[in-house]
Amino acid sequence: MEYDYLLVSSFEFTCDGKRSLEPQEIIEFCVFKYCVKTQTIEAKFHTFVQPQHPVNDKLSTFCKMLTGISDKQLKQAPNLRTVLFDFDIWLFKEGVYQTRFIFVPFTHFELSHMLPYQCKVMSYHCPAYFYTHINLEELHKAHITKQLTEGIMIRPAVKQIRRRNSESLLNSFGVKQVGRKHCAVDNCTNTINLVKSMQEKSVDFTSRVWKTPLGADGLLVARRDSTDDVLSSGRSTPLDRLS
Repeated sequence: MEYDYLLVSSFEFTCDGKRSLEPQEIIEFCVFKYCVKTQTIEAKFHTFVQPQHPVNDKLSTFCKMLTGISDKQLKQAPNLRTVLFDFDIWLFKEGVYQTRFIFVPFTHFELSHMLPYQCKVMSYHCPAYFYTHINLEELHKAHITKQLTEGIMIRPAVKQIRRRNSESLLNSFGVKQVGRKHCAVDNCTNTINLVKSMQEKSVDFTSRVWKTPLGADGLLVARRDSTDDVLSSGRSTPLDRLS
């Protein structure tokens, strides 16, 4: 693998069952610093995040039940702007900027849409390093295709494994889910275990690197870029300060 560190991330955000919330906001923010060479977690950044939009002033009962997060925890938490600033400082203190690193989100949606879109709505600066990440869901699809091609997997099993959820992804690589669903810390732990399993199976992480730019219409468009472009843009990045 051509990276020194994987920044494994997971966010939880406001929700209300089938009722649409606009905008949704991140309420839990977690990143693990994972060393590729030693296959160990060297540091963790975790915080709850206080929503700023009036529609998210109080969490729905559904959201509280799903995430285990309370309004009291959020009232004592910093807002996203402060969290991003603190996270930037954390990256600097951890020496990440002097290494080759890339983000590995628990779900593609979190970095391809959720964080950049919230920053745009709230007029926050979204650091450029968040726009490049490894798409585990695409790696999952590639893994299934390879197994089919090699005759390791039969087609009736594919439908179940192709379901777009974290449980099927973990099962596909023989990883047992631990902890609570919709807990950012546990999500990062599960993603780390998944990454280790992928490393054992010699999965090529660089084959599914994505950049998520803002299009001319302001909407987020996901596309896969070449590894060379990603490494040159994600390596030794100067400290981004939030204005």
